[in-house]
Amino acid sequence: MMHKYLSGICYTCQRCLICFNSKDCECEKNIKLIWVSKPGYGQQIYFHVFTPNKELQAANQFLFSANENFQYNSNFNNLFSFTFCTACNSKFQRLKGNDKLAKRKGKSTKIITKKKEKITKKLDKSAVKMNNKSDDFVNGEDKDNISEFSEVEEYDIDEIKVQIVIEKKGKKTFTSKTITIKPVEYINVIKGINDTIQKALKNRNIKLSDYSMSYKAVNAYGPSSTLN
Repeated sequence: MMHKYLSGICYTCQRCLICFNSKDCECEKNIKLIWVSKPGYGQQIYFHVFTPNKELQAANQFLFSANENFQYNSNFNNLFSFTFCTACNSKFQRLKGNDKLAKRKGKSTKIITKKKEKITKKLDKSAVKMNNKSDDFVNGEDKDNISEFSEVEEYDIDEIKVQIVIEKKGKKTFTSKTITIKPVEYINVIKGINDTIQKALKNRNIKLSDYSMSYKAVNAYGPSSTLN
């Protein structure tokens, strides 16, 4: 059996908003309520207008449950007014706050996901460019020499650590980086060094032909050797 909602009672608990006792009192609950500026403790009245909003899921469900429980037959597709007691209004505001917080978190998650996708695309493009550079380098080298350096299995070397010291012409300062390269193949070593130089100098356009390399074993004395 449907019961029309009366503005003199709280929508979600049916407390009388005239005498603030139970719903079984004899007050005329269909009269227009008057807002009081300084009410007694727990006797404040909160007027609301329902506006359809799919984003306020928890707050709306609070109203849906009351409508079903008390059989008001409220039309949630249109605007309608209702009133709350102090306790129910506090709960309703908390639920609205939780809904808005969830919405902000959802937006933040979408923004982070989009940023990650952009970064991934940039990394993929950089990887493609680096692979193309490596292919150009291999095509310009003597294939027999490359095969000779690539046969690392014979020496049982899993990885190597290389300290790279970058010296700029005409400058006394230098940049030092340590990298680990594996598997130990000639192309991987050259590629790893070139990638480190690009990052250190913050210039992805630097190619192998733009600089010369020399090497020296750790704690070795004497002049450096050129890496061919």
